[in-house]
Amino acid sequence: MATRRRVLKAVGASGTFLIGSGAAAADGTARTTGRSQPNGSATALDDRIDVFVIGGQSNAKGLGDASKSPAPPSGTAYEFENDTGNIVELDDPVGVGQYGAATGSAWPAFAEKYFDRTGQKAAYIPTAVGRSAQVAAVRDGSPDSQNHWDAGGARRGDTVNMTERAMDALRNEGFQPRLRGMLWSQGESDANAIDSGTISIEDYKRAFSEMLGYFRNNIQDHFPIWIFQTGKPSTGDTSGFRKIRSAQADFPTTEQDVQMVSTVQKNFPDKGWIAPHRVSTQELGVLSHVYHYSQRGYNVMGETGAENLEESSTLTIEENDGSWTTYGFSVSGKVTPRKNVSGVDEISADGTRATGGVVSGYDSYTITGGITSLSLSSDATLYLNGTQVDVEKYLPDVLTVRNHGSWTTYEFAASGGVAPRAGLGSADEVHADTGRATGGVGNGSDSYYIAGELTDVSVEGTADVYRNGELLDVGGERTLRIVETGDSWTTYGFSVSGSISPRNNIGGADEISADGQRATGGVIDGSDGYTITGEITSLSLSGDATVYLDGEALNVEEYLPDVLTVEGSGSWSTYEFAASGGVAPRTGLGGADEVDADAGRATGGVVSGDDSYLISGKLTTINVDGNATVYRNGQRVQ
Repeated sequence: MATRRRVLKAVGASGTFLIGSGAAAADGTARTTGRSQPNGSATALDDRIDVFVIGGQSNAKGLGDASKSPAPPSGTAYEFENDTGNIVELDDPVGVGQYGAATGSAWPAFAEKYFDRTGQKAAYIPTAVGRSAQVAAVRDGSPDSQNHWDAGGARRGDTVNMTERAMDALRNEGFQPRLRGMLWSQGESDANAIDSGTISIEDYKRAFSEMLGYFRNNIQDHFPIWIFQTGKPSTGDTSGFRKIRSAQADFPTTEQDVQMVSTVQKNFPDKGWIAPHRVSTQELGVLSHVYHYSQRGYNVMGETGAENLEESSTLTIEENDGSWTTYGFSVSGKVTPRKNVSGVDEISADGTRATGGVVSGYDSYTITGGITSLSLSSDATLYLNGTQVDVEKYLPDVLTVRNHGSWTTYEFAASGGVAPRAGLGSADEVHADTGRATGGVGNGSDSYYIAGELTDVSVEGTADVYRNGELLDVGGERTLRIVETGDSWTTYGFSVSGSISPRNNIGGADEISADGQRATGGVIDGSDGYTITGEITSLSLSGDATVYLDGEALNVEEYLPDVLTVEGSGSWSTYEFAASGGVAPRTGLGGADEVDADAGRATGGVVSGDDSYLISGKLTTINVDGNATVYRNGQRVQ
């Protein structure tokens, strides 16, 4: 048996006590003099702690050998002592009185592995009692007729009471407890009763389901049960034991918040891991070497359960409008079918993704881990653990395809999934199995919920694509027109991140560069039109002209946001400058001042007063001959 550690402080006590280590008796009488309790000061703790209730019958208590049970590292595992109300460090024998192991159990091994795997300390509330049955009828007529988990029995009410007291005790010690659910090992009593004809397997399923409901109503709504499957008797398997194991394997698909974490117990007889001796405990008349595990078995059982334990939830996709809806979702853990999952529904080979379809009903899955992607082809309602959740929780971004011209087709994929939002018609479709959308839009917009990285975005036409209102460069075709209506020759130059091709009225004075990314030209009393892709990266104009993008007039100041001012000194000064993002006239210019839109350059002269230009980008050239001063956004640059 492991060495006991020091007691630091009793819950509610005013002083601190240091007591030497010693061995605790199997009946728990020496436990308060040899086991350590946490320091009551929250500043001495990392205050978060996971809490597990231990429920079931004798194999949940433990009838092993504490001398062969591991000792979790100090400060990583605690237990609640029901008789004293203390929080003490976990060590075998776990539990006191009727809840106490005699002498070794699975829980030190579980606690050691759980901390090693998660880095999270945990507290354990022993509530398992030997010979306790699931069904009340198993104990009818016996001296311990209340020793069952069915309605009217002592076990479920005692568990609720001890859980409440333990959570309060943990808070009093400065912890912030999170109740993870119940570690459950039970079924031997009911298996024997099924073999004798006292109960049926349906009685067992009913009682288990009702117990879950009782705990949800009296402890917390989301109360997971982590099942350690019932093993086999060393004398040979029976129909009753097989039926119990089969029902336990089905519970994760029929009951909410139930997960199987260990099935290795059924192999213990073949491995020689059944206790080789009788144990004198309250389980009178029960042969330890038939049903109870050796300490090696308990250690393996605990380690296996801690390795496999993950938070499980129930995800339900419901469709009530009579419209076929397909779906696809992925999780960071595993997906298993729960209800109504049929031939059209499929879980991937690695168990992390499910795809399917539903109409006028629902499909339900048990999942572990978080939802990492979600796609829906149409309007459906999602429930997580019975609570409705908005699609936007998993698909928080909005992608909009907006068009003001001829018919445009598009497609895109989002790594985190996609679902319809607004404006979609018969030409628009979400492929939920792949997280892809395809569609078309004329005048108007199509809108989707998305998450994650956008991939394979393509637009055939003039539509713009926005994510959360921000225009994306997706390579789609757009129309750019330079319009001059004042009978004054205006030259222009512009560059794009994509490509430029002529659209209308492009003549001999207009030219597109060899790489297809820059156009220069001139226009008077009319317009020049281009088809472009990508973003406008520079823009220069020599005079007053209006630029339209997909039919909407551009605010030139959005592309040329800075103001360059040449301030005269009273004597004639000449100047020139070039800006990498382009240049256009603003105010004060005269006959000596000119914008070379082809080169993004301006030249001019000033005596007194100011010449002012709109510019963008880096000033690549700036020369002044005279005493003029040059400012950019009010800051002197020359």
